[in-house]
Amino acid sequence: MATILVAMPERTYRQIMTPELEAALYALGEIRPCLQASELSEAEYGELWEQADAALTGWGVRPPTPAMLDRATHLQIISHTAGSVRMLPRYALEKGIVITSARAAIARTVAEYCLFSALLLLRRALYYLDADPARKAFLASDGSRPRSETLFGKTVGLIGFGCVGTQFRQLLAPFGCRVLVYDPYLSEEAAEYHQVERADLPALLQAARIVSLHAPDIPETRGLIGARELTSMPDGAIVINSARGRIVATEALTAELQKGRLGIYILH
Repeated sequence: MATILVAMPERTYRQIMTPELEAALYALGEIRPCLQASELSEAEYGELWEQADAALTGWGVRPPTPAMLDRATHLQIISHTAGSVRMLPRYALEKGIVITSARAAIARTVAEYCLFSALLLLRRALYYLDADPARKAFLASDGSRPRSETLFGKTVGLIGFGCVGTQFRQLLAPFGCRVLVYDPYLSEEAAEYHQVERADLPALLQAARIVSLHAPDIPETRGLIGARELTSMPDGAIVINSARGRIVATEALTAELQKGRLGIYILH
């Protein structure tokens, strides 16, 4: 029977686990829960990895060190229940340990959120559903009733075209949207396959009615959307950030929110 180490904070475990999933997990082998890894010594934590044939990890995992992996001679796979696996040492791959992630499954839910956000903001649902007069005044500072719009035929700009971006593009297909993509790694062949248009960032921001951010948090993307980029967008444009907060300059974003010129949605 395989020994499976479950290494993640208890909060993460409770968020992702249902009674049905937990039963299925325990049916796979001998489960060794480690939900308070931060309280263990290096030796205690390393011993758990040394005994494991497989590991299930998640958000907030205390990654194993290369020395721990050297002693984990039975470890064959690390299944990470989040999207990014950057916190896990590359040394695991060099040792031939398989690493999987849940990014494809998570991408579907995030793409659904992006579609929901676009529809919510275009329809001005926040104004019509909010009974607070002060918030209504903020959403419509000129006192008029905001005009509801449809997503059909709108130009949508995607910044980054990884798992979430491609999933969102698929959800946009029935709405007949023109989809522009800014992604330095998107080839012409891939763009044609996904029926999108490659564009540089300034052109995308000026043309898109809806801009959705899907770029990773890396040095090259931090502050990618600043004051110049936000002010270049047309009045009434919508910005959806389901990626990372550091992609958008906070002060510039705050200034645009205070003007009420753009619609902004951020996924926490």
